[in-house]
Amino acid sequence: EPPTFEIPKDIPESLLATSSSSVGLLKSAVPVQIKTKSSPPPSFPQYPLSKEAIEGITPVINSLIKQGIIIPWKSEYNTPILSVKKPKRGPHGKYLYRFVQDLRAVNNHVIKRHSVVSNINIIISSIPSTATYFTVVDLCSAFFTIPIYENCRHIFAFTWKGSQYTWCHLPQGYVESPSLFEHILSQDTDNIIFKNSKLIKYVHDLLLASIDAETCQEDSKHLLLELHKRGYKILKDKVHWCLPKVEYWGFIHTAGARYISPKRIENIQNLSSPTTKKQLRAILGATGFCRQWIPCYGEINKPFIAITKDLVPSWSLQTAEKVYCFLSLFIFLHISMNSNFSKISFTSLTSYLFIFLIYLNLIVVSSGLRLV
Repeated sequence: EPPTFEIPKDIPESLLATSSSSVGLLKSAVPVQIKTKSSPPPSFPQYPLSKEAIEGITPVINSLIKQGIIIPWKSEYNTPILSVKKPKRGPHGKYLYRFVQDLRAVNNHVIKRHSVVSNINIIISSIPSTATYFTVVDLCSAFFTIPIYENCRHIFAFTWKGSQYTWCHLPQGYVESPSLFEHILSQDTDNIIFKNSKLIKYVHDLLLASIDAETCQEDSKHLLLELHKRGYKILKDKVHWCLPKVEYWGFIHTAGARYISPKRIENIQNLSSPTTKKQLRAILGATGFCRQWIPCYGEINKPFIAITKDLVPSWSLQTAEKVYCFLSLFIFLHISMNSNFSKISFTSLTSYLFIFLIYLNLIVVSSGLRLV
């Protein structure tokens, strides 16, 4: 059994969030200015919420009001709020709810900046093959840490218990929140120097990949202290501290190996045949996320891309066979993961310090032969 490590007790208490709605304030963040189109502002009434839903999101909204993230406001804008039930129950046995605002109309009304969000496949592939220990950190209430310019706050107004409120900080669901936060996070963390570790970042999830356990402990503590200096908060319960195997964005990472998590494979296996373009795109998104594990993914994917151009997919026998073949690949992955030998041979990472072999698939295309 590998040794177990705990978060050092001398980590500042102010770094640790007391709840999932606790918000830090980034010292490097300046208020965001938002430009809107000349069209009439979107204004939609608040639809009724169930008693259980209201009780579920009331503590979250009260906490955000107390922290000054949400304030009373009068605005010509108004978009509805809703509550989303979380799969897990709270400590008292009741379901927990996520506070969500439907900002689709606002997203269509604003003039967006060019979005620069990292590609998750490129990020995952940049994890060093020499890493043997990992730490995963979830930054708490990430978007809420960025303030909004006072003259722009009115566009996020919503109605709660008969009164209007709005956001002083970037809300979840706003189209620019991920790219704006990622830009600030990169500025804050790119200059952090580690002993022998690499910091991987995707939106609010951080992974520190280290060459050994001792280095991982030292560099992980250094990371937390640097995050504290910059005004971030983390949820202690979501920190995976110095482990030889962790899950990060649907992938399991170990020393020299990486594979798709069983939960992600199960979700794909449970997908039903789509009847709308939206459902088909959801399947393509789920499988495309794992394209590195599917030989000739681009060739298999072509017919599905063509079908998305139609409002209602027309299923032929050939298409049905391709769907079956597509999802069967993930069934194979699930079976192979239950065998240590298959798992190592199928997901081992390339180390450029040693001689390795490249296996090529030869396929026939209209213009000749292609190696993939």
